[in-house]
Amino acid sequence: MSRRGSRYILGHLSFADMAALPVGAVGSLILNPDEPKALFEASKSIKAAFVKAGKGCIIKSHVMLIELEPKVWKQTHLVMITCTERDGGAQ
Repeated sequence: MSRRGSRYILGHLSFADMAALPVGAVGSLILNPDEPKALFEASKSIKAAFVKAGKGCIIKSHVMLIELEPKVWKQTHLVMITCTERDGGAQ
């Protein structure tokens, strides 16, 4: 796991870390609720990382609430990424 992260996701994972998943594995990311275009930008970056790694992926997102500090809730997205073979195609 690298130390460089993205401003679009919470935590220290990079998109290349997600692309290193074995085929069939499912990973998840929580997007930064303070970035209005996080879902759009993260989806593009995830797809690009998987293409560069020679793999495909299926991306699904779910809306969720997270508590940033006591009694302060924000809406964000939970992104589920399934690693596929390249010919499975990125969606």
